[in-house]
Amino acid sequence: MSEIIPFKTYEEQLFKITDKNVNFNPDDMQEYIEKLKNHSYYALVNGYKHHFLKSNHTDTMKDGTQFNHLYACKILEMDISAIMLKYLQIIEQGFRTRVAYIIAREFGTDEKVYSLDKHYISKSWTSNQALNELRRVIEKPYPNSYSHYFKKIRKPRASIPPWIALQDMQFHKVIELYRALPEKLRIELLEDYIQHNPNLARENKYFIECFHFIREYRNIYAHSKRDFDEKFDFSLHYQIFKQFKYNHLLTSEDFDEKKRTKTLAACIATICSLLNDEFLVNRFTSEFSFLIINDEYMDNGKPKDLFNGKSVLDILGFSLEFLYKIITIVDD
Repeated sequence: MSEIIPFKTYEEQLFKITDKNVNFNPDDMQEYIEKLKNHSYYALVNGYKHHFLKSNHTDTMKDGTQFNHLYACKILEMDISAIMLKYLQIIEQGFRTRVAYIIAREFGTDEKVYSLDKHYISKSWTSNQALNELRRVIEKPYPNSYSHYFKKIRKPRASIPPWIALQDMQFHKVIELYRALPEKLRIELLEDYIQHNPNLARENKYFIECFHFIREYRNIYAHSKRDFDEKFDFSLHYQIFKQFKYNHLLTSEDFDEKKRTKTLAACIATICSLLNDEFLVNRFTSEFSFLIINDEYMDNGKPKDLFNGKSVLDILGFSLEFLYKIITIVDD
């Protein structure tokens, strides 16, 4: 029988955190309750407690941990999310545009033609699902979608071109549609992002995984979730990262024994490499680094101890050296 989690009032939730060795000022009870109304006990306590746990404990935090330490972590992540999400969406849009451009150029803009199986290499269940999704968008577009306008509202009505249809596909299906393209077309798009090495037989596989990896980060930030490693099905592989323009941001030691990583630093380095626009790279690295190096978190270039023995870099999970590499991009 499943455990039933009991209801607790906001006041009971606050007193419950004292069992975890988290302190709060009872005189500020109403202020804390307002924070719980906006973020929930689970999002604050379970979301950030791993930063403050005692050694070899799973639910007891270090002495001196306060409710405001947890709340400060949430505010930091909200600020980071706003920046990351903006540029992850730009990368997503760029990928959609490139795939649609190739489809339109090679297979035409007639919805009945470019959606035919004969144009694609359908080797997997996921590729088949992507083609089915493309045809679903064309045949039964959702109300208020771009495709619905072409299909039902536009006068005269028109065949839905690829650059419209792909806007209405889920992004993971667009990635799988790319996987279904003939090899020469996949390589053409691949080389828009990296210097393709024909000797790396699995390069395209890791490239696809890379886009799924940043898609998962996009989803987490879009829904205000925590970026726990166990929530990721995909990761960044060192073999593809070495082909990126900004591969100096990470070293081989930043990857595990399987040459993979799921860290925030990996996502940042990937964004820099996939934006494909130096102006946007400069804006992204400027916004990100200026958020971290301001007086709230840093003092004369050194991170402050603001989180009960931890700094902003400890919470974000990367080194001062990595931050300086990002700042160097801005300087350049």
